[in-house]
Amino acid sequence: MLRSQQTCRSASVLYRPEPFHLGKWPTVRSCAIKRVSDDEPLKCTRLWNSYYLSSEERRALQQAVTSRRSVNAHVDLVSEGELADSLLFIVEGWACRYATTIGGGRHFSALLVPGDLCNLEALLIDRPDCGVRTMTAATIVALPRELALALATQHSGIARAFTWLALVENAILAKWALSLGRRSAKEKLAHLFCELSLRVGAQEREYEVSFNFPPTQEQIADAVGLTAVHVNRTMQVLRAEGLVAIASRIMTLSDVPRLRQIGGFDPGYLHLDRVRANTQPPLVNPNYPRSRSRRGS
Repeated sequence: MLRSQQTCRSASVLYRPEPFHLGKWPTVRSCAIKRVSDDEPLKCTRLWNSYYLSSEERRALQQAVTSRRSVNAHVDLVSEGELADSLLFIVEGWACRYATTIGGGRHFSALLVPGDLCNLEALLIDRPDCGVRTMTAATIVALPRELALALATQHSGIARAFTWLALVENAILAKWALSLGRRSAKEKLAHLFCELSLRVGAQEREYEVSFNFPPTQEQIADAVGLTAVHVNRTMQVLRAEGLVAIASRIMTLSDVPRLRQIGGFDPGYLHLDRVRANTQPPLVNPNYPRSRSRRGS
């Protein structure tokens, strides 16, 4: 795996429970490739690596986990409107959060990658409005809802970590809504690909980045509000311009600065500074100019 220099942003002492050491924690990308042992099922999740947790709070979360299971592709982990009694973390594989219309139409409100909490709303909502479905074979870790609520009540760091996850989810959803309403097809894909490259922890080399990318064009269409045909045509444009290539489920972004400019991508909404220092790589390049979105093809 390519390595890049790890950086840690300064943050308020108020929210740093304890010092930590670079090199101690695995990257999110490594979790997507290397299996996590049964005695540390949460270690690669964003909750576990939240800046707000102390060692005691991490141990409490780990002890509360009740199950770890392997799931096939295209399996509903959570069904729309059905009772959810556990928080589900995806530690291997990809999934999606979706909603359907009366007529059978489907839209993705989130693409879930290794480290994500699939159904945070289950912490306080009995019957979720959205379903969660695996896109690939996956490994899922379950944290019972009642235990999670008890821990959040007893430990302020855990409560803050759950709140942080909710705020980041809301920020991502806001960007997706902006794409649906105001970005062109080319801008939508450029923004989505830039976002996912950071969320999976892909390492950049000479302005180029490659990462595992299992979604089909039909699934991409469900995420960005286009038809599969429109996605196909737009992908052909991006390929022809030398910006994107996909082969054997590996996506390569060949010119990250240009894609950021096209999509108007500013990574600040992902709030990676609140993840322990080396659980995410540095931003693709913090010195890249942050451009405003422009209507394109």
